[in-house]
Amino acid sequence: MRPLEGLARFLWKGVDQGVIDGTVNGTASFVDVNGEIARVTQTGQIRHYAFFMFLATVFIIAFYMVI
Repeated sequence: MRPLEGLARFLWKGVDQGVIDGTVNGTASFVDVNGEIARVTQTGQIRHYAFFMFLATVFIIAFYMVI
């Protein structure tokens, strides 16, 4: 019985809490941090959005011209 308790404890603490819960919580933290960064970039100014779309278009055209 004791070896099975040790295995169960390892699977619970190591695999379930460490890997599975760690992956889920890490993913949630990643999304939360990136959401905060994206929130700061949202100005509500159409001219800012248009300017960045223009810059992205220029970048894409320049990228394909180099290739």
